[in-house]
Amino acid sequence: MTCTPDLESPTLAQGDQSESSEIQITEINALLNQLEEQHRDLKEEAELALMQLQETQSQLEEQAQENELLLLQLHQVQEELEHYYTEINALRNQLEEQHRDLKEEAELALKQLQETQSQLEEQAQENELLLLQLHQVQEELEHYFLETQRMSKAKENLKKRFESEKAMLANGYREARKEWSASKGKTGSRLAQAARKKLISSTYEN
Repeated sequence: MTCTPDLESPTLAQGDQSESSEIQITEINALLNQLEEQHRDLKEEAELALMQLQETQSQLEEQAQENELLLLQLHQVQEELEHYYTEINALRNQLEEQHRDLKEEAELALKQLQETQSQLEEQAQENELLLLQLHQVQEELEHYFLETQRMSKAKENLKKRFESEKAMLANGYREARKEWSASKGKTGSRLAQAARKKLISSTYEN
């Protein structure tokens, strides 16, 4: 039995290869299209990212400038605070010193006030004693004044009585002299003596 060669097999094989190549080309084209589309997307994303990066960089630069400005302001504020702190410390030290001085002055004034009060109390006691003594002296002066008036009045009365008695004695003496001259003798002398005794007796009785 003789075998005849199959003439259609190479043709079929070539056809299969051709279809396979077309499928591969189609897949490659689809893959290329997909890659191109991904490339475009990536490019857009990259451009968008670059734009965002530039915006972010610009924002960062602005933020950096603001930070520098804020830092400068912070330094200024710190310097001002240090200045104020120094002034406050100086003022506090001054106030503390003034407080100490005022406290010392107040203590000294209080001490002087207490001493003055003590002196015033002593002076008040002395014044009371002097006032009492003054009242006693006034009472004594009033007593002496009244006694002086009484003695002056008594002296005046004695003076008047003395003058009256002196006048009576003078009159009696003149009368006795007249009687004595008239009697010219013992009888006259006795009468004169009797008259003088009578006159003296009447004077003492008054």
